Amino acid sequence: MIRAPFNFVPLADSIVFPEWANKISQDIPFADGISGSFFVNIKAMTPIFVRNGHVQGIDKHTDEFKSFNKTPDGEFFIPSTSIKGELRHLLEIVSFSKMQRIDNKRYSIRDVNNKQYRESLPYDSVHCGWMTIRDDGEIEITDNGIPYRISHKTIDDKLNTNFCTLFGDGVKIKDANRTAEYKYRRCSPDIFTTAYQFQEYKLYPNSAAVDQRVGVRFNENGMIRGKIVFTGQPGNRKERNGDIPASGKFFEFVFREIEHPVVYRFQYDSELFKDFEFIYKDSDDWHFWKMKAKNQGCKIPVFFKVENNTISSIGLSYLYKLPYKQRIKDFLNEQHKSKDLDMSECIFGETSKEDSLKGRVLISHAMCEDPYPFEDEEGIAPYMGSPKPSYYPIYLVQQGENGFLNDHAKFSTMMDWNARLRGWKIYPARLNYQTEFDVDDAQLENTNPAIPLGAGSEFKCCIRFHNLKAVELGAILYSILLQKQNCHTLGFGKAFGYGVCQYSISETLGFETDDIEKFITSFTEYMEAHIPNYKKSPQIRELLLMTNPRQTERLKRPLNYMELEEFVKCKQHNPRKNKFGEYLPLYSELLNPIEQKTSGPIQAEAIVTYFSGPLKKAKLIEGKNTAPQMLDMNGKKDKFKGNGKEKILVEITKKGLKFIKAL
Repeated sequence: MIRAPFNFVPLADSIVFPEWANKISQDIPFADGISGSFFVNIKAMTPIFVRNGHVQGIDKHTDEFKSFNKTPDGEFFIPSTSIKGELRHLLEIVSFSKMQRIDNKRYSIRDVNNKQYRESLPYDSVHCGWMTIRDDGEIEITDNGIPYRISHKTIDDKLNTNFCTLFGDGVKIKDANRTAEYKYRRCSPDIFTTAYQFQEYKLYPNSAAVDQRVGVRFNENGMIRGKIVFTGQPGNRKERNGDIPASGKFFEFVFREIEHPVVYRFQYDSELFKDFEFIYKDSDDWHFWKMKAKNQGCKIPVFFKVENNTISSIGLSYLYKLPYKQRIKDFLNEQHKSKDLDMSECIFGETSKEDSLKGRVLISHAMCEDPYPFEDEEGIAPYMGSPKPSYYPIYLVQQGENGFLNDHAKFSTMMDWNARLRGWKIYPARLNYQTEFDVDDAQLENTNPAIPLGAGSEFKCCIRFHNLKAVELGAILYSILLQKQNCHTLGFGKAFGYGVCQYSISETLGFETDDIEKFITSFTEYMEAHIPNYKKSPQIRELLLMTNPRQTERLKRPLNYMELEEFVKCKQHNPRKNKFGEYLPLYSELLNPIEQKTSGPIQAEAIVTYFSGPLKKAKLIEGKNTAPQMLDMNGKKDKFKGNGKEKILVEITKKGLKFIKAL
C-alpha cells in the first residue's frame, strides 16, 4: 500500500496575474494603498522544533545541536525566514500563483524495472574510464571500452576478502558497508594502483544473442590487463533456489588498460558535469573519490554513455543514475514559466536576471512568550529518510483509479515529455504526533536528535506591510487564517506530526481588526472573478482538507514513510500477472466518507501518559487514534503519575479527551 506523510495540492492550469503588477512602486503609493502592521499569535498544537541554523559541523549528540533555536541570551524563537517561507507557500497556492520557487535541477532515474531506463542503457553502450579533475577546471575522461565483470568469489579467492559472506543472503548490511569505500578498505592499499592479468569468458554463454557481458578470471598468462573497480552494494546476494533465479549484486568490474585511449574533455562548469555532481551530491562514494583525487591524485573510475562522439551522461556504477532529458521547470505549462508577476511576486518581491521587485511585506522573528516543556526531556531522534522527487509514483501524476494504474497504462516518468508534476507539497496537519521511533541499527547514525518545545507553547511575530492593495492584504490574511479549524505546519518533524500550529491575529495598525473579514472577502471575490468556482476548486479543497487536523481521523491509511522494499514493490506493474503499479492518490481520495453523528458523547478507556501543571495527556487504549492527546480534567482533582499504567475513562471531544473517572 503506497503511502507518505505528505500529499499535494494539484497545480492550476491557469495563473492569476494581477493587473496592477507593472504599477507597483516603493516610492509612489497606490491611491488606495494600505500600510500598517499586525501581530500574529502562533500556538503550537503539537510539539514544535526549529533548529539553530548555525549548528552545522557540531556533534549532533550535544545539547547545542538538539536545542530549539534561541537568542544568545537563551530566548526561544522561530526565525522570520521560516514563517515567511511557509506563509508564502500557502499564498502561492490560494492566489493561483506560478510554481517558480523550485530548484530547477535535472533529476535522474535508476530503475531496472523501467523499460525506458533499460533501453537507454543497454549492456553494450555503457563504457568505463578514468576521470581526472585538473586544477584549471578541465575534466578528462579516458575511454577504456566496455567494462569486464569479476565475481565476488573470484576476488575472495585471490585477495583473501570475504565478500560472499559479507553480502550473502540473510546478512544485515549496514548503510556504511554498502559503499565502494567499504569494499576497498577490505583490500590492501595497493588495490588502487595494481593492474592484474586476466582471461576472459562469457558470463552467460547460453544466451549469447541476448546478453553479451564478458567476465574475467585471474590468469598470469591472460591477454587482458586491467584494474579492479568496486562499486556500491545495493543489497544481499541470493543464490538460485530451484526455479527462483539468483538475485542481488555478485560482480564487480575490471577496467582494461589501453595504451592510447580516446580522451574526452569538458569543463568543470559544463552542464554535463554539473548534472553529474547534483545527482551524486549525497553519495558517500562520490565524496570518497573526490577526497582521494584531491589528497592522493587518484583518478576516479566512472561509467558513461557516448552519443555523437561525446559523453552524454556519467555515473559511478554500471547501471548508473541516468539524468532525465528535461529539468523540473520543463514539466510546467507555459503560464507557470511566464515572466509576468503573479500575486505572490507582487507581495513578497521577485528577483531575476532581467529585473527585480522589492517585497512590500516584512516579517519579524516569532519570539516564544510561553514555552512548554516537551514530555520527554531526552527529546526525539527520528530517521529522516524521504523519497526523492524522482520517485514518480508519488511525485508525478499517474493514470489510474484508487491509487492503482489502469490495465493498459504505464507509469509516467520524467523520461516522458508530457509528464505532469503532482503540485504543491503539503504535510497534512495532525494532532497525533509520533514519540517513539523504531530505527534500524544500520540507520542510527542517520537520525536527527532534537528536543522540541511542548504543545501549548506560544509565539508572537509582527508583520509590517507597505502600500498593499486591499486584495493583497486580504490574500495575506486569508493565508494566515484560512478557516477556523485549519492549522499551519512549521519546522522540523512535520512528517511525524510535529510543528502543527494555529495562527490568530491581534493588535492591528493601519486597519481595524473588525475589517479582517472585509479584506479576505475582497480577495476571495477577486479570485472568483478570475477562477470560476474558486472556493470549490480542487486546489482550495485539497489545501483546506490537508490543513484541517480533524480530517486525519477519516484517513484510510497512515501518514508515514514506506519501508525500502515497499518503494520497489509499488513500482511493479504487470497486469498479465495481476500486478498493478501503485501511485499516491489525492488526499481527498484517501479519506473515508463522513460518518453520521452519534446521538451522545463517545466514551472510551485511556491511559494517562503525562501529568504535570497545565499540560496533561492521555492516549486511548483502543481505536484509530492511539497517540497522546490533550487531557481535560473536567474540574476533577484526581492526581496521577503519568507513568503509562493508570487507566481512566474519558469522553472523546474535538479538543482531545475529557476525564470522567479513574478505573
